[in-house]
Amino acid sequence: AWSSFLTSEDVVVRVTRPSAAVANGSVVIRPTTLLNQGFSVSYDSSDDISVYITIPYSENGWRFSVEFSDDLYTPVESVANTEPQHSLLIFASPMEDPSIVPVATNDESTFIATPGRVYDTNVTSAPTVIFYPGVYWFSETDHILLSESVTWIYFAPGAYVKGAVEFQSTAAIVKATGHGVLSGEQYVWYADPENGYQTSTSADNNGLRIWRGKNTDTQTFVLQGVTIANQPFNSMDWSGNLEDITVLVSDYKQVGAFYQQTDGLEMYPGSVVQDVFYHSNDDTIKAYYSNVAAQRIVVWKLNVAPVIQFGWTSRNTKNVTVDTVDVIHQSYSNAEENPGLIGSNNNYVYAPGGLSNDHNTADTNLTTSGLTFSNIRSEGFSGCLFRIYALENLDSIYIRNVWIEKFQDPSLNTTDSLLPAFYDATS
Repeated sequence: AWSSFLTSEDVVVRVTRPSAAVANGSVVIRPTTLLNQGFSVSYDSSDDISVYITIPYSENGWRFSVEFSDDLYTPVESVANTEPQHSLLIFASPMEDPSIVPVATNDESTFIATPGRVYDTNVTSAPTVIFYPGVYWFSETDHILLSESVTWIYFAPGAYVKGAVEFQSTAAIVKATGHGVLSGEQYVWYADPENGYQTSTSADNNGLRIWRGKNTDTQTFVLQGVTIANQPFNSMDWSGNLEDITVLVSDYKQVGAFYQQTDGLEMYPGSVVQDVFYHSNDDTIKAYYSNVAAQRIVVWKLNVAPVIQFGWTSRNTKNVTVDTVDVIHQSYSNAEENPGLIGSNNNYVYAPGGLSNDHNTADTNLTTSGLTFSNIRSEGFSGCLFRIYALENLDSIYIRNVWIEKFQDPSLNTTDSLLPAFYDATS
């Protein structure tokens, strides 16, 4: 579960558990370093079913987990990692800036959705679509296909929209803003729009994304405030000219990513991504493109792929900075899952078991350089620091200031860091 709210000042949040008492000292806030940043946890002897959490105001907001010591379980059999059985995430955000709230009108410039089943976002001539507080839904066999006129979709605080967004506009800027929720709960895993929204029957990578668009020239996608839940596949992909699309993301939350292939956002060239919570079951922080900066990211990692990924194929990438990453949970169980905090994994075609036996898949004409991964914390049991397969030349890759609380059992084959030599097809 999760709860989110907007604030302009310090607040105290009361968390009540009616079915069981809350023992003094039994609550853990993750990341645990928040207790050094003005957070505090208190108990009241006259209210033994509650805990009180003091949250200082921050213009960057806060994203954290509230966990009870008597409510933990082991999600993967024979693996020591523990997680809350009944999770509670809290997202505290600053009040919405007027710049992310569209001015509603009743003329043709605004499409204001009516709570309930929604139609016609694909035929509106308005540039703006608004979901005010209420519950809205698209069916399990359609999604929020926006007409070419739409460049801005707004999810107001209190809006809960069941669907997935696809921009058709090729405008210079397209935006999704607001502190509402966008949920893909009605879709099956790997729902393929070209297959009646049923699970794809091929590996064509055509699964439904929560965010999708296309670019023919130069485009910036602005994503601010929204919480997504229950995604059926990768969270985001654009088509077209990917070298000229940029993503600007802030105060973004991803929860309920229990399917596999529930990646984090794409960070196309020039992207800035900050103040994010990821619950993810695949590549989470995707460092595939140049001139990218990501910071202040909290990750709850399930068991597929590393937290930070810059591999899968040979690339020309430079000038990437990922800073201040708090990993609060991991669930790796074997090498086949490509475990670790940082990874450049070989294409799964050549490494179906995770540990690659084919070392002749590099492209020596390409280079990845100037990557810095810094201030990374991993709480609880962790997989390895890195597994980097050199699929191209590597130059100036920096890993700085990493703290790992404890490693998993070495018998799982998840904890050794690896940097094997790779070659091209001619060796």
